[in-house]
Amino acid sequence: MTKRVSVRIALIGFLILPLLHTEVNAITRTQERSDGSLINEIRNGSVLDGCGCYMRRQGKTSYVFLGEITDNKRAWMNIDGRDVRLTFVSSTHPARALRRGERFVQKYSIDGVIVEVTLMVTVPSPPEGEVTKYAATIKVTKNNRTQTVRATGECGC
Repeated sequence: MTKRVSVRIALIGFLILPLLHTEVNAITRTQERSDGSLINEIRNGSVLDGCGCYMRRQGKTSYVFLGEITDNKRAWMNIDGRDVRLTFVSSTHPARALRRGERFVQKYSIDGVIVEVTLMVTVPSPPEGEVTKYAATIKVTKNNRTQTVRATGECGC
């Protein structure tokens, strides 16, 4: 009789344990995605290679914003735990070279999410150069949530 009970307990444990493991993994994945932060580091940094804008937060090695400087001006961010490709909306960038301290704003969107990137020139591109360095303020609004982060980086080739 005790041998049958032991076998049944072992069988029940064998059948239930994978279900418990799945539940724990699902909770862990959800927590990774929703730590309360709208803006996270981009997981797939290889979406942009070459010319573009590369911004990261102080002390971080991964980028928080990647943007093309070509005509279609797409950009990438990790918003609410997901890497997303943003669509360019508008820019206040003047049609001339910028000087140190000058600012402009670029706006992007995706599925009701609005992204505003304010860029301030910290090191202008020299006349023969192709890279300008910036301090950035990145503001993301999704539904009734808003988060703003500061970043630094450069745009160019």
